[in-house]
Amino acid sequence: MFVYGDFRTEQTCEQALESVVRALKRIGALGPGLERHAALVRAFMSAAELAQGVADADFEARGVDAPSNRQTAANALLMSIAEQIAVSWDTGLRADIFPEIDVDHLRESLAPAGLITTSRAEGYDFYALYPELYVEAARRSGLPAKTVVIGIRSIGLGLAALIAAALGAKPPKSFRPVGHPFRRELRAETILVAEALSDPAAPVAIVDEGPGLSGSSFGAVVEWLQSLGVAASRIHLFPSHEGGPGPEAAEQYRGAWAHSARHCAGFDEVIGDSTHPSRSLRSWIGDLLGTDGFELTDFFGGAWRKIVYADPAQWPSCDPRQERRKYLVSSGADWWLARFAGLGDTGEHKLALARTLHEGGFTSEPVGLCHGFLVERWVRGTPLPLSGFDKARLIDWLGSYLGYRARHCVASQQGASLGELTEMAGHNAELALAGDFAMRLRRWFESRPVGPCRLTPVETDSRLHAWEFLVTPAGKLVKTDALDHAAAHDLVGCQDIAWDIAAAGIEHDLSSGELESLRIAVEAGSGREVDPRLVAFYTPCYLAFQIGLWTFATAGPDWEKSRQFALRERYMAKLGALLL
Repeated sequence: MFVYGDFRTEQTCEQALESVVRALKRIGALGPGLERHAALVRAFMSAAELAQGVADADFEARGVDAPSNRQTAANALLMSIAEQIAVSWDTGLRADIFPEIDVDHLRESLAPAGLITTSRAEGYDFYALYPELYVEAARRSGLPAKTVVIGIRSIGLGLAALIAAALGAKPPKSFRPVGHPFRRELRAETILVAEALSDPAAPVAIVDEGPGLSGSSFGAVVEWLQSLGVAASRIHLFPSHEGGPGPEAAEQYRGAWAHSARHCAGFDEVIGDSTHPSRSLRSWIGDLLGTDGFELTDFFGGAWRKIVYADPAQWPSCDPRQERRKYLVSSGADWWLARFAGLGDTGEHKLALARTLHEGGFTSEPVGLCHGFLVERWVRGTPLPLSGFDKARLIDWLGSYLGYRARHCVASQQGASLGELTEMAGHNAELALAGDFAMRLRRWFESRPVGPCRLTPVETDSRLHAWEFLVTPAGKLVKTDALDHAAAHDLVGCQDIAWDIAAAGIEHDLSSGELESLRIAVEAGSGREVDPRLVAFYTPCYLAFQIGLWTFATAGPDWEKSRQFALRERYMAKLGALLL
């Protein structure tokens, strides 16, 4: 199934460096504390993207990973910021430090200033992968300063700099494993690991955010090192979690994982449940709310349904593996929701988006952001499917909401193209539906050409399922979970507001007349035309995407499977009926 995707950005080295410089200037205006530490992490993330983009550009030009002067310069910048993060963390965020950089020298060292491609780091955006966890893992490893540190690009290069900084080691080397996602291989010059080859007592640390389904990125680096004579006893892995490679792992990768020392520091022990006075999520939330007299209840993995629904039989489906970390913050009658929104620019942008949607009267009130976690007021209400809310009122509300979103949440970048969505829909339909449904879908698209039309990318809601709406005791409709899904780890991304119109039609079982009323209402609210051909085009694409999404979900916990299967069957039936 086609579900996931990665979005990349093309920019010059100069532009990427300016992002780092802007972030560093922001640090200089702040005193010691969480806000300053978070700004330091923001600068680190920008520097990591620069270093990754430079290394990948060199790799593309040469066909192998090899050293270069501009990689050395970019890695030195990255290390200087990583070292400051380690000091800030070690001192309980009290260090008043500032990484000094020579911008003019860096500009010269990063030449030639051609385009580089930077990748969004999913761990920082979606999975609460805090850089500080790697500082902790390095401290606990007990490895010496002579450790040779290797980062697996993309995100692994920045994480490796944190390991090197915490160990007092030299700046990391980085590799980009290539080939089939489940059978990666390395193309690299051995000079990158000359220290490891010349000193048989030097440990080698391999750093990344995995392992994923196959563990092949870690495995490829381990295999390459062992082919050069590096003993398995010298190899140390720094992953983001304790679990091993997933179900697609080849036997040699499982062996590499089993025979290598591993060092990992988890979110719960370091930040979530930490008792440290200034390095815990509890203390961050307390400072934001101005009180420490509250309870923090884990709502991760669908646990929020225990509060919202009185009867577990009414629970909607969810994929616990894809849910963001979230907590109920309660102090007497006052409740808030704290959920991971993303580190750095991502979190800041989500806070701004939350404020915009709340000002429009559609979502809960955001209180603020504390190093990646967005805190907003809890909305007490009845889930829409259980409320008996009038459908005509719902359509009016949706028209206002989506029209407001189209007007105020215009995106800077389009997600998947119409061609890519067509390919996804055909592929998923062929795998999910028996018979000739894939051929029928192709004919369906051919008979309903979109033609030349203007696409205005919007930060779409993309989560218009009925259970995502609450009706308050006063009868007001409130949208929940409205910030993340246009920037999720999937291939759809930002689309024209017609995507949300098509989604609303499916999720709320709107008739063709009701769907047309909604489209007209969105036009009125947005102040621009919404092409009905585009709504029609998006409809099977949305269905096929949801089929893929919930097919992947069924690989999760057994206790969720019946709900997931039922939801997937609903989408399959709707797509099948559309094509008859």
